[in-house]
Amino acid sequence: MNMNYLKQLILHNNAILSIFNKYLGKNKFRIGKNTFICTGNSLFKHTMINLYGVNNLIEIVGCDLNRFVNCRIDIFGNNNRIKIGGGNLLTDLNIWVEDEGGLISIGNNNKICGSTKISSIEGVKVEVGDNCLFSTNVDFKVGDSHSILSLDTNKRINPSQSIKIKDHVWFGHNTTILKGVTIENDTIIGTGSIVTKSPQKSNVILAGNPAKIIKENVTWENDRINDFE
Repeated sequence: MNMNYLKQLILHNNAILSIFNKYLGKNKFRIGKNTFICTGNSLFKHTMINLYGVNNLIEIVGCDLNRFVNCRIDIFGNNNRIKIGGGNLLTDLNIWVEDEGGLISIGNNNKICGSTKISSIEGVKVEVGDNCLFSTNVDFKVGDSHSILSLDTNKRINPSQSIKIKDHVWFGHNTTILKGVTIENDTIIGTGSIVTKSPQKSNVILAGNPAKIIKENVTWENDRINDFE
């Protein structure tokens, strides 16, 4: 049998996908009580999912095929949700959710090329739009994991904050997005950048630590175009 034909048959047949995911993909799924995974039209390979707590949900809603390769998803807590669209290629993605009421949302047609960490703690949101491109060693940090206290009031002053990534954003290698940041459409984030504040502009290049706008009025394409200005 032609191997290309066999591959397309697997990728477009939900029953065969289910068999592959359960028996051939070398996956490990651990699911708690009243916790659900709706895998949709998705292929899993060497992927681990651990759901601890109650009323947690992983929901894959897109019609186009998703591919999860060497991914890991951990939820520790209750009433958390992970929502993923369609047409995504997710490689070495690590999703971590703890506490209650958190949300991680990934849209459609995104490509994660390796070693990307997305976490939600203390009920905050991380939202990624459509058509984004992730290089390797990309890290989203919604919180500090430990408490910083005011000596005047003895109260905590470092709450976790949500992160929002809009459409068509390109993350360079070794980039970090810190809590409270919103990245606008058609943004390029340069290698090694740490984004600490929302740039509040689209069609820009961000670079540096802390990242700043270094060029405006730009966009990007996946293809390498040999037509220079």
